[in-house]
Amino acid sequence: MQRSIFLARLTGPLLTLVGIDMLIGPTGFLAVISAIMDDPALVYIVSILGFLAGLSMLLAHNRWVPDWPIIFTVLGWLVLFDSSLWLLAPDHMIAFWRPATELCGLPLAFGALALLLGAALCYLGFFMLPPPPPEDAAEG
Repeated sequence: MQRSIFLARLTGPLLTLVGIDMLIGPTGFLAVISAIMDDPALVYIVSILGFLAGLSMLLAHNRWVPDWPIIFTVLGWLVLFDSSLWLLAPDHMIAFWRPATELCGLPLAFGALALLLGAALCYLGFFMLPPPPPEDAAEG
């Protein structure tokens, strides 16, 4: 559970901040994404960083449990898969995502999702009390 709390404290504020940024300035966010797609070196570097982030998350927390920590396992696999596609087929990914940079509604939808997920993770990481130890362990 400690790793789950650590990851919630790490990713929650980041997702909250990115979500707010996407909601406040969707056109600026789209301009940044478009600029990244115009630079093959940036695409490569961002893809490597995304791959490392996804792999790190999975190495630390690859647990398929029927509880909230599964968020990190799913998120890790999604980031790893997406980054792999950007590394292996950047031209296809750019062709797929380029039309989305012309839609102002897309950052609003993704921003709302990031904000909600980030806020939930902040709550779980910073304010939710850890569960009590099992009764057998307490009796010792």
